[in-house]
Amino acid sequence: YLYTLHVSRERGMGGNDEGDSNSSIFGSTAKDAFFRADNAFDSWRNWRRAARRYYNCHISSSSSSSSSSFPSSSSSSSSSSSSSSVKNPKRKQDGLQYESEENENYLRLHGPYFLRAAKLWSKIEQWCDSSQSGNIGKKIKNSLMHGLSHDECCTINSKFRRTFKENNEDGDNNNDKGRGLWALQAIYAFHGGQQSYTDESSIFRGLFGGYSAYNNIVCTGLLNLRDSERMSSGDQFRPDRDDYIPIACSFNHRHVGFFELHIPTGHVMLHNSERILAVPSLPPSEDEGEEEKNNVRHDAVLVWLEEFASRLSNGLVSVERMFPTEDITESVVLYPTIHDKRMLDLSSISGNNGQPQQIPVVSRAVTRGVEVVASSVYVAGSRMYVYSIRVRLLTPQDEDYVTPEQRGFHTCQLRSRHWTIVDADTNSIDEVRGDGVIGLYPLLREGGYRYDAGNAAEDLGPSGPDMEGTFGYQSCSGPVRGSFGGWLQFVPGSLNNPKGDEFNVRVAPFALNNEPDFIF
Repeated sequence: YLYTLHVSRERGMGGNDEGDSNSSIFGSTAKDAFFRADNAFDSWRNWRRAARRYYNCHISSSSSSSSSSFPSSSSSSSSSSSSSSVKNPKRKQDGLQYESEENENYLRLHGPYFLRAAKLWSKIEQWCDSSQSGNIGKKIKNSLMHGLSHDECCTINSKFRRTFKENNEDGDNNNDKGRGLWALQAIYAFHGGQQSYTDESSIFRGLFGGYSAYNNIVCTGLLNLRDSERMSSGDQFRPDRDDYIPIACSFNHRHVGFFELHIPTGHVMLHNSERILAVPSLPPSEDEGEEEKNNVRHDAVLVWLEEFASRLSNGLVSVERMFPTEDITESVVLYPTIHDKRMLDLSSISGNNGQPQQIPVVSRAVTRGVEVVASSVYVAGSRMYVYSIRVRLLTPQDEDYVTPEQRGFHTCQLRSRHWTIVDADTNSIDEVRGDGVIGLYPLLREGGYRYDAGNAAEDLGPSGPDMEGTFGYQSCSGPVRGSFGGWLQFVPGSLNNPKGDEFNVRVAPFALNNEPDFIF
């Protein structure tokens, strides 16, 4: 009961088109927006101020004695609301009127939702300010828009306006028509989405990042409500989606899909505009309440964004260039990193060709000083995987480093690949062999690589650019559940000037999971 929101005297103007780190409607960064009050009265008083700021209205004198003003410490969406009664002094805007005493209970803050939104945004802001975020962190933070009040949400977006207007006209304090938007309101109170995409380079500062394979790039941003409104009225948004509001969109030189929130339930869905396919983007609640039995989860968008904020802050996703040779393509990349210790459990599947029953989401193997880290992302809308193989020659600062004398070479160059893909459901094994990887033949050195390309190992073009860091290769695989592994064959020295016999570098099996807990 003591945790509450801090409300400063000033606030940014909601809905402006310029980012501002102090942009929440409460007048501070998300990190500074919540605190533990000294006593229950101070907590209650700050919640009253927060409600007044959010609804731009006065606090009813009758609310000062109501114990229901305190927010529940529970994160459940069913009944834990901070229902500080607030009333607008005879103000009517866009058909929304909040003068009636009988509607006072409607004008409330859901305390746990706003606290959770403040905490997740705090994680994102701190990640953006850290060295972990590279150059893209500042771009993402600068793209975040001012937080929005209740009236601003309704003024900008017709689906907010219609939903809450219907609630108000019903005069029913227990009406649940707007419940699916409560969590989204809390999120937009601190940052009202990201600025609109202005050019191709701005696609890469999407908050949720993405992945690349061949020449295709997907990167997802958090929509502001104006862009959401435009998308709702666009050709790609079907009329039967009237109860859905777009909240995030992925781009690949064109729209390829978007995340949407189901207004009655708060579910977050992934909608593919090409195949008209929608899949849940996170699992239903495991609680035993009646709402959960009906697969209703009103806080789904908070759970979804909390999970992503946690992955950012814990280093489970990385910052890389989508195209290694183009600096402007630096982005959040969703391939799980070596810090992700999750496992895919295949123990319920009989047989599976003697393969391990626990497959790591991320694999790592080192052979003669060459490290390979590999992982995949399930693309639900296309029912396939994109996977990433990251290869480097370890340096003296790294674990498992061996000297050039111990490994037998100073440089080595990729010649060929051999993949083994195991389908755990059918017990089938698919093997793939070929030269290089997608026409690339990187020459590794300590700390970097040369980006060589060619039609075949015996037909390389001119020497490619010299790059720093880790060589990354991305490609696609079909919709199986199981594992992916194999070998990369290297030549000591270079392909044109070998310094020894070829050797195989192990790619340890990593999981192909077509039922991930979350989709981003």
